[in-house]
Amino acid sequence: VEYGTNTTLYPPGKRTDWDVVDAKQLFEYLRTVGNAPNWNPYNCALAIPSSTEPEAVEELKTTLQLILDGPVFTVKEFNSNPTPVDAPMVERMREMMADKGMDEEWSDQVLCLYDKPLQEAKLIHLKSDDGARFLTHFYAFIFFADWKQDLWSKRFVRDHIRYADDIMCAAARVIEAVREHARNNKRYVSILSNLWLRLGG
Repeated sequence: VEYGTNTTLYPPGKRTDWDVVDAKQLFEYLRTVGNAPNWNPYNCALAIPSSTEPEAVEELKTTLQLILDGPVFTVKEFNSNPTPVDAPMVERMREMMADKGMDEEWSDQVLCLYDKPLQEAKLIHLKSDDGARFLTHFYAFIFFADWKQDLWSKRFVRDHIRYADDIMCAAARVIEAVREHARNNKRYVSILSNLWLRLGG
């Protein structure tokens, strides 16, 4: 169903298998039938209200305004001085916003609000073009008004959304082989410990 019109739309060619073809048409289709917010994780934080009530969204906006009206701060303020996970929302949001370019030019655009239109959308398509790419850690982009929801989501990702052990073990073997090669070749220092796994194409 096309977003906002209730008109039935099928995927291009009514295709259901997109494994071996260019998915650009699929992405365009998803943007047509879903809500495709223009979020940039380097400029804003996705703010999840504590409930679906309108007052919860307003609470996020009010909290941001308190921060904007306060003194200017930077991420350095939080180095070796993290905010407790169960701190009041204004303190947690202040820390989250510290790396979003806090200055006098800030506006309410630094919050990408998960508001009523998004809550009611049947599909949300997160696009990765038009200057926005999600090359950031989820916990540096998503802010939960409810600190308990924040902890739950982080624990869920930690426990369930990760590479399978077989992949991690294979990667460890590759790193060890590179280190062994470096040890056997006196011209190189064996310091490799990095691992970069790319998702998608």
